[in-house]
Amino acid sequence: MGDVKEALDGVEGRIDNWKEQSRDYVKMFLDSTINKVNELFNSHRDKLSGKNDALEAMMMALKEETIVTMRALSTRIEELKGELVLC
Repeated sequence: MGDVKEALDGVEGRIDNWKEQSRDYVKMFLDSTINKVNELFNSHRDKLSGKNDALEAMMMALKEETIVTMRALSTRIEELKGELVLC
């Protein structure tokens, strides 16, 4: 009966060891996966940030161009109004 108990204790010890190794492996795998996901996220964030900066610069240029065009059109409208009054 003692031999059976010793064998059972040995098997339980191996099972506990296997559980611990499995837990360590899963933790290592999850840590690695999290790191890869974070790298991917950071890469996409950086790309989007660059595109956002470029878009903002284009919008500012368009806004300035629109302001210049509006001023030129306003000036031309005033000139045409003056010509119309003279007619």
